[in-house]
Amino acid sequence: MGCAFTLDKLVYTGVDSPFTFIPLYPVLESELILVWKKNHTLSKAADMFLDNIKKDKINFLDN
Repeated sequence: MGCAFTLDKLVYTGVDSPFTFIPLYPVLESELILVWKKNHTLSKAADMFLDNIKKDKINFLDN
């Protein structure tokens, strides 16, 4: 048993997940900025991560 501070939707918390997300009250907000070198070869994991972040950003902006 333990606890961790994380950002909402960073960890899967669906019905079959062992994790539960409980928001802080009052709400705390933070800006995040991702930077990476242009024309730099990324690992497959880093490339997949970046693709997911870009896709999620587009989905977020469309809503």
